[in-house]
Amino acid sequence: MRQSGRYLPEYRNIREKYSFMQILQNPELIAHLTTLPLKYLNIDALIVFSDISVSFSLFENVEYTIEDNKGPVAKITDIQKIYLKTESDILHKLRLAIQNIKSQHKITLIGFSGGLYTSFYYLLKNSQYTKTLIYYHEDLILLILEAIYITLKTQIEAGVDIIQIFDTYLFELSPIDIEFIFLPMYKILLSRLKKNYPEIPIIFFALNTINILQYIKEFKIDCISVDWKKNLGTYFEHFRGYVQGNLDPVVLTIQDKDTFLKVLNLWLMSIHRDIEKEKNRQRYIFNLGHGILPNTKVENVQILIEKLRNLERSD
Repeated sequence: MRQSGRYLPEYRNIREKYSFMQILQNPELIAHLTTLPLKYLNIDALIVFSDISVSFSLFENVEYTIEDNKGPVAKITDIQKIYLKTESDILHKLRLAIQNIKSQHKITLIGFSGGLYTSFYYLLKNSQYTKTLIYYHEDLILLILEAIYITLKTQIEAGVDIIQIFDTYLFELSPIDIEFIFLPMYKILLSRLKKNYPEIPIIFFALNTINILQYIKEFKIDCISVDWKKNLGTYFEHFRGYVQGNLDPVVLTIQDKDTFLKVLNLWLMSIHRDIEKEKNRQRYIFNLGHGILPNTKVENVQILIEKLRNLERSD
């Protein structure tokens, strides 16, 4: 979950020299920031340095950038005039970065994209967005679907081992919106990915994960990435695939070491309790319940991972 993030000192130094968009245009910087956590952390996988909105680079007649403290910012003059390209310079640079990383490191690499609704939301956020637009522009959702597919296809063919889809804001939709608009779209997207790349596992994340659990059985995914708002047992009970995540990222920002260790141990005890059954243990992947925060202490992450390694060895 955003491993190099904004909490490593080298990242902050690079951001003083380069904007986010400049980094996305530089394969060497992408590769460097992707692998930077290996300097600090004994981890099993890396997530490629990118953004959930890179699929926007495939849209003609959309001005698109990423601004500090705002995230993706798209400007659209006429929704009807948006059309799709099959390639973009940003995706080309991302492809080169992934190929570079995979040629030099054997560690598992995760590629990702934004999800259907979250992409729709950010694309129209600066165009007097209201949620009712999903009822008027299903054709735009289909364009977004295609752009997401191309974005993930590019990363898979460049060499990533796993893909993750972040539809963070999907929980904002009503059951009607999900069941009749977005679930059919996701069936198209996920079925296509599974058909063309059956060997690539798919992870799916949405904040307030419990709100989408009733639909997730119909998603063709291998792993559900969950937030911190429900115990893991709920997800093991209702989802047969792998379950990832659950630690509240705020825990890693606690400054006092004794307090941090106390709270972390409570979390690890709870997680361990939920996976203690053998069938659940084999289905769990440790991760955070949302993106790592800018004020995270590097030492806290190191302590967390060492504790996890010790638990792994004791098992």
